[in-house]
Amino acid sequence: ANGGDPGLLRQLTDERLLQRLAGLAGWNTAANTIGSAMAQAVCYALGQVGGDRAERMIAQYAFTAARVVDDYFYQAGARAEATRRVAQMQADPYFLGDHWEATEAFVQERLRSAANPWYQRALAGAPLSGEDRVVAEQMGCEVSLPWARCFEVEVRTRVTTAQRTRVTHD
Repeated sequence: ANGGDPGLLRQLTDERLLQRLAGLAGWNTAANTIGSAMAQAVCYALGQVGGDRAERMIAQYAFTAARVVDDYFYQAGARAEATRRVAQMQADPYFLGDHWEATEAFVQERLRSAANPWYQRALAGAPLSGEDRVVAEQMGCEVSLPWARCFEVEVRTRVTTAQRTRVTHD
């Protein structure tokens, strides 16, 4: 079955450990999961050599957020809900036909309502620059069903930043 481990995600979120991971994935096979996590980790490691650290971390957090929305919130949760809804409409989850738009709207609402509060707990305020002056602020999340079926979801995330002001006390 597709999907990440909700208990693991809960612990990583509660302890704010996601900002320290080089790779995360929860696909339908060990090979897909390991391959995705390793590819992300390699990109992360290569990104540590030169360049703008804030830009690298924005890309890292956005990719991690996309994996969480897909692997955890969709594959381990909303996908089953969407499939049940489709079945209640006597439609085929592998060919949505006239139910594609309604199903996609349901999935979009379900994922956005889960993803944004999670992001605020997990990554918002995470440092992006060496001096911790630039922090991850908000996550934008676009979701679609790329084909007329419930099997997969397309997730695009973006992370916006904010400048942290330092307060000094005399």
